[in-house]
Amino acid sequence: MKNTLFLLICFLASLPASPAFSQPSARIAGGPYLQNVTEDGFTVIWTTTTDAAAWVETAPDDGTHFYAVERPKYYDSHLGRRRLGKLHRVRVGGLEPGKTYRYRIMQQAVLSDEGNKRVVLGEGYGSDILKHAPYPVTTPSADRNELEFWMVNDIHGRDSVFRLLSTTARSRLKNSRPTRDKPFTSVPPRPIMNWKNATAWSWNKSFAPPESLTRK
Repeated sequence: MKNTLFLLICFLASLPASPAFSQPSARIAGGPYLQNVTEDGFTVIWTTTTDAAAWVETAPDDGTHFYAVERPKYYDSHLGRRRLGKLHRVRVGGLEPGKTYRYRIMQQAVLSDEGNKRVVLGEGYGSDILKHAPYPVTTPSADRNELEFWMVNDIHGRDSVFRLLSTTARSRLKNSRPTRDKPFTSVPPRPIMNWKNATAWSWNKSFAPPESLTRK
């Protein structure tokens, strides 16, 4: 009996490893980060722990379950072919201005890539929407006349500094918003905090361009 079990173990160990077991599943390594949010769309960027094919799913923020109905999917593709890699960039379009949406990022690990012949993908994984709410994003409305943003340079991985800077920046921006009496006022860029090599700047300005930038 022991000899039979030993031979069986040796036989199983000699079999070639299946791609599904030899390569890890694709998990989120960094992000997601929003870029280029416009009236009709936005771009999502994130990284995964291994090469993967990725996409984004969206749903309106209307209180329904994210998968109450089939949601639209937007893929990271080029010339009709899905990109494979660890860095993913997906453009979501066709949205309505001034509306809040929910989105979820998804990816499938590349188990085998034989080029134009065959690509084998693993099981799909994505951002957790069971324990956490889906990521929100609001498209700007066409009649919006105010812009607020803050900028932080290299903080060398100090997350505690980043959180402190972001809290201070939001407070400064909130207190510097234009009023009805002065709807087109601006606050010059100024450092709100310095900590060694980390500096945060705040700026608040309406969409009305300054005279120096107005074409004559």
